Amino acid sequence: MPETSCYLGFDYGKRSIGIAVGQTLTNTATALTAVAVNHHIPQWHLIDVLIKQWHPAGLVVGWPIDTRGNMQKITHAAQAFGNELSQRYQLPIHYIDERYTTSAARASLLSSSRSRQTTKSQVDAESAKIILEDFLKY
Repeated sequence: MPETSCYLGFDYGKRSIGIAVGQTLTNTATALTAVAVNHHIPQWHLIDVLIKQWHPAGLVVGWPIDTRGNMQKITHAAQAFGNELSQRYQLPIHYIDERYTTSAARASLLSSSRSRQTTKSQVDAESAKIILEDFLKY
C-alpha cells in the first residue's frame, strides 16, 4: 500500500491567504480557511495551529504570474511568504502556477452552492484547494 503524505496549500494575497489540505493517496484537497494579512503580516498563530494539526510533509504556495507567464509585484511577496514558511516550519516549499485559480474557484463555489453569494474567504480557500490539487496531480 502506498504511503500517504499530507500537504497544505496556500493562495497568497496581500489581505488574505487561502489555505487547503490535501493528501497523495487520492490526490485531492479540501478548502480549509483563509487567514487575514494585516500590515503585510499573516496571522501566523492560525497557520501554526494548522501545521500542528495536519503535520504536512510539505507546503505548496501559488505562484502568481500574469497570463503571459511574467512575474508581478505580488509574485515577489508570495515568494517571500514561501521563504518565511520554510524558515518557520522547516518544511519543503513547492510553488505552482496559480493562473486562473480565482476565477475557477468562484465558478466551482457558485456551481456547488444553492446561494449565488460567496465570501472572499471562501474564494481564497477554494483557490488554495485548486492550487494544491494541481500540485498533487504531478
